[in-house]
Amino acid sequence: RLTVEYEKKRLKKKKMVSESKKVEQISSKFANKGYDVESFSRKSDSPNLFIEVKSRKWDSTSFIISINEINTAKRLGKRYAIYFWNNMGADIKPKEPTKIIIDPFKKLSFGDCKNCLNFLLEI
Repeated sequence: RLTVEYEKKRLKKKKMVSESKKVEQISSKFANKGYDVESFSRKSDSPNLFIEVKSRKWDSTSFIISINEINTAKRLGKRYAIYFWNNMGADIKPKEPTKIIIDPFKKLSFGDCKNCLNFLLEI
């Protein structure tokens, strides 16, 4: 929910009002897409930014990512982003992601494990 709200505000600030109305959380409908939110990085009729949302309840800089999310990040490249929200257990929730990682397949190290389904990543 916070990511969708953040994206709508971000797009409105960039004068992308029609795109802001199309931002959608899709993970509740399609759990296997490899991302949670469809948004926009530039003006377009259809989504061109695909966001995987990660969060931690308290102050921590690690998260779990699935092999499906990694493969989706690899396939989508610069159109894929991880929005990491920290301290979600605090009374006052953050208003923006702690870290935004565009093209995480190139920017993060996943190690080499042929049979792993999930990886713990440290930012």
